[in-house]
Amino acid sequence: MQKLLKKFNLKEKSNKVNLRERILECALHYIEDEGVENISLRHIARKLGISHSAPYRHFTTKDYLILELANIGYKIFAEYLHDKEMQENEVSNMELEACFVVNGKKYIDFALQHPTYYKLMFISPLPNPQDHPELYTNAMGAFDCFKVHIQRLQDRGIFRKKNLSAAVLLAWSNVHGLASLILTDKLYPLNLDEKALTDTIDENLQDILNILKA
Repeated sequence: MQKLLKKFNLKEKSNKVNLRERILECALHYIEDEGVENISLRHIARKLGISHSAPYRHFTTKDYLILELANIGYKIFAEYLHDKEMQENEVSNMELEACFVVNGKKYIDFALQHPTYYKLMFISPLPNPQDHPELYTNAMGAFDCFKVHIQRLQDRGIFRKKNLSAAVLLAWSNVHGLASLILTDKLYPLNLDEKALTDTIDENLQDILNILKA
């Protein structure tokens, strides 16, 4: 067995994969505690108890480590927003409208369930996605889940057939603002308990739906 492992380098490959995952996990926790601006590959190495050079075998600079975390975040985000059944099957206008509100809630749920990824993707400065094809692809994939749904609502005549980008921006800025305010605990002046907050989000999303309607 050892000869086979050595021949195919399976053990070494497994260790490398595990180390890469450990570096990513450690970096995510580090950013959560210390902020993205304070991260370095040396800090991560020290936290993991590995040599200072070990992280560089997986990420040439800290920017590439941060980019990989952002890529992971965008993939998770797309999974939150992607509704295969809704996108591939014929559904009623009422179901499409309901899905618009649900997607808004999913956006906010992602921010609350994955706050470090959310801040990294939407609040912290990142390199220009167009200079990094994989990041650009993942970011646009997540964004397209949002845009395609609004496009369908326009095509059905449920939403006004105005500029698609303007409609997307209105919906996106609303849920992003809500998510950011909740995440940074800036809604305290409203003194909302959990149920009141849920009801307020529902009403807010319904208002956006009505604003965009034909």
